[in-house]
Amino acid sequence: MDESRKAGNSTITVAPKNPSSVSLPEKTSLNSLHLVGGGLTPKQVKGGPVVGTDDIPLERLPKHTTSTALEDHISPSNGPEMTPWQEKLYLAACCLCLSVAGWNDGTIGPLLPKIQEYYHIGYTVVSLLFVTGCTGVLCGATCNVYLSDKLGFGKLITAAAALQIATYAAMAPAPPFGVLCFVYFVNGFALSLQVRA
Repeated sequence: MDESRKAGNSTITVAPKNPSSVSLPEKTSLNSLHLVGGGLTPKQVKGGPVVGTDDIPLERLPKHTTSTALEDHISPSNGPEMTPWQEKLYLAACCLCLSVAGWNDGTIGPLLPKIQEYYHIGYTVVSLLFVTGCTGVLCGATCNVYLSDKLGFGKLITAAAALQIATYAAMAPAPPFGVLCFVYFVNGFALSLQVRA
């Protein structure tokens, strides 16, 4: 990353990675610069002022300009400003997503007696629904950063919502218990991808 420093009428661009890209005022030669620590540092410019960092007021020195990928990604300048209507829509979508997550987790408890009766199983076996759902959530939480980088946030959240719809549709006709456990695993996976947003 290039840094420009001004002192008087002179501008010196310091480019640590590529010394040949240093732009100097017309009266300045490369002899007026010396190498320090792998980078070019200004020295005495002929016919002009001393342009070392000690002679430049702090407010004129460039600010720390390096940024992480995360700062670049979440920077508010990356897109257009949201209108108040769009903000309300986004908030409503977030609330709906979390309501569905709570509904998903809260409905299995009251349905346990009916599930046991329909499948003719006891408490120990029916608890596999909780175990497989939890395993799905843990797998989704482990994979969400990789999948988000690979697919992008929008595609990932849409795919997770589609997976949730498919799992709820697969639960409705009361499939065999082994299939129901697998469906709870996939549902937990999709739900963790939805909730992490």
